Amino acid sequence: MTSTKLTNAWYFLCRVFFQHDNAPRHKSTSTASFLKDLNVAILDWSANFPDTNPIEKLWHVIKNKINALGLHNTDELWKEIQII
Repeated sequence: MTSTKLTNAWYFLCRVFFQHDNAPRHKSTSTASFLKDLNVAILDWSANFPDTNPIEKLWHVIKNKINALGLHNTDELWKEIQII
């Protein structure tokens, strides 16, 4: 691997990427300025479109599994989390 390719790969691996749902508060001037000052790259993403957002599918699975446990309070939930 050439020095340039290695440098480019290292830059990409060390770069911070941020994904948000394009909600108005996430696209505000102050937020955009803050992320730009930190040199954070923004990933293009559809606004409020859960079908293309993998975390929404994960949250759905987690909620279903928690509901199936039949827990009654946060103490029971915390005990289950400790087991995991």
